[in-house]
Amino acid sequence: MEKTTVTHAKTHFNRYVRDVAAYNELLRIENQRTHEAVILVSERVWLELAAAA
Repeated sequence: MEKTTVTHAKTHFNRYVRDVAAYNELLRIENQRTHEAVILVSERVWLELAAAA
């Protein structure tokens, strides 16, 4: 899983969505100040995780 910062993700969000979807990946986006994070998940990965649950 790749990691990036919120600032960088805001600048390149459309590219990240396209790349994560194309490569069926996960991307961790972290706020450097608070260290809170979200994970951008491709739809295919999400469906695979849901089916496995």
